[in-house]
Order: sequence, then structure tokens, then C-alpha cells
Amino acid sequence: MGTWIMDLIGGSMARESSNYIQYANEQIDSRIAAYKASATTSTSPTTTPPPSADAKPIRKDFTDYLLRARDPVTSLGLTTAELHADSALLISAGSDTTSITISASLFYLLHNPGTLATLTREIRSTFSSPDAIRSGPALSSCVYLRACIDETLRLAPPVPSHLPREVLPGGIHVDGQFLPAGTVVGTAPWAIHHNATYFPDAFAFRPERWIPTDHHGDDDDDGLSTARAAFCAFSLGPRGCIGKSVAYQEVALALAHLLWLYDICLGEGGPSGGGVRAGEVAPDGWKGKSKKLVPERRREDEYQLFDHFTADRDGPMVRFRGRMTE
Repeated sequence: MGTWIMDLIGGSMARESSNYIQYANEQIDSRIAAYKASATTSTSPTTTPPPSADAKPIRKDFTDYLLRARDPVTSLGLTTAELHADSALLISAGSDTTSITISASLFYLLHNPGTLATLTREIRSTFSSPDAIRSGPALSSCVYLRACIDETLRLAPPVPSHLPREVLPGGIHVDGQFLPAGTVVGTAPWAIHHNATYFPDAFAFRPERWIPTDHHGDDDDDGLSTARAAFCAFSLGPRGCIGKSVAYQEVALALAHLLWLYDICLGEGGPSGGGVRAGEVAPDGWKGKSKKLVPERRREDEYQLFDHFTADRDGPMVRFRGRMTE
């Protein structure tokens, strides 16, 4: 793994993985070098050292905290190998997931013109200019925007497959089936999110399912509490995504700016992002290509994800035009 031999026998996927690891390592290595260049005689892990005259200021971001992390017992920091691993994880988790969600949001909005019109009205009536679109009460007041993001994450979770767990000694009974110790178990978010028990009309893009119909706060009658309990795009419990709030802000800001500035429509001559039409075969190069496609791959209104732990996708092709003035 990680050698020219794997690049040779593993094909393009191995080479691309190797290139990504190299890129991630280079990014953290450059930050380590900048950190060392900015360091002074101060060695306190809790005090930011002032930068030298010829060094760029150190950003107060995830990397800064990783470089300053210390084991409370040994007082040792993270090793270079651990920093390399964290770099690869953070870059993937903080970029692929967000871009997938934005792409999927555009797909579902363009396939549901009424929803697109409603969301566009909300954004353009809330903000007077693109400069006004920023984190804060106004953005948080865009209830329909948040509902559209949640519905996109439901239908196209950026990590569509399960996070594996191992059955502990003694085994466990799940739904009447005994699973012995050591069995790897898990349920994919994609499967839960498309289960009609929790989400009626599960394949339909309906942001309204996330908006309470009872203004007194009791959402049991409309199934909202059940939907919220089943929603697991960011995982649940102690393994829940630490960047959840940041992700919501990123996607909300991106979509708000796009729909304030532009009128959008599906582009021509490129991938649509949806399934393969009945009677047609998967196109050359399509990541989900198979001699026999499962029914979900045939749904033109279903954004197609290809699972590599985080997801991959192809499309949609979107045409942007500066918004028409009212």
C-alpha cells in the first residue's frame, strides 16, 4: 500500500488514492513548517506564539489545535503519522461531503421547479444584497432553506453506507435474529432515509416534511418527530459528526448566494445526475455501470451516489445566468 507496486497493480483508483494521500500530507507538512517558523521561545501549548517578521500569521483553525494538542499524561503532541492521517480525514470530510450536498441540492431543486421557486423567493426576500448573506439571525430565519438542506441530506447522505460496529461478547438479538460476537453490523443511512416507515413517500423530495404544521410545537401528528429521530446523515451519538453545525452553515451560505445571484436551469450535453432511463444502458464511464441495474439506478428523479465511504457522483450539469431584475 502506498508504493509504486500498488499503483501498478491497483489501477487508477490506487493511483488517485496515492495522489490524494500525498496531497494531504503536503498540506499538513506545510502548516507544520509555518508553525515552526512562527514559533518563538514560548513553548506553552495554550498560548499562540507571535509570528516572526517574515512569517505569515497562523490561522486559528483545526490544524492549529491539532499542532498544539498534548496528551495530558505524557505531554507529547501528535506524531507526524497521526497528523498526516488527520489531514486526509479532515480534507475529505470537510470538502467532499459539502460539495456532494450542494450538487445534490441543485439536482433536487432543478427537478422540483415549485420548490426551487419557493426557496428562491425566501432567499431574495430575506436578503437585500449578497453582502447581507452571512451567518446570523437572518440566515437562521430561512426555515425553507434549512428544510431543503435536510431533505437533500435525507435523500443523498454524503456518507451513504453504514459505520461498522462489532457485536460484543455474548452476542446480541436484533429483530429476532441472533448475531454472535465479532459480527460486523450496521445500517446504512441511505437505507434508513428511504424507509417509508419513517419517511412516507420516501423517494419524493418534500422539504415540507421538515417544517412543523402545528405552530404550538407539537409535531408528533405530522410525523416530524419520527423523521428527526430516524435522520442520521451526520451519524448519531458519540460518533456524531463534530462538524455538523459548520456543514449546515457552509451549505446554507453557498445555496443562498447562488440563488440570490443567479437563475438556474439544467444544462445540456452533460450528466444529469439522475438514474438511467428505462430501456437504456448505463453510459460509458458511469460510476454505477452494471449489466443489471437495481431499480433505484433506474430512477431519473433519484440523485445517484456511488459509495466509497464518502460518496461520489456524476452531475448534475447546471446552467447559471445572472438573475433577472424584478
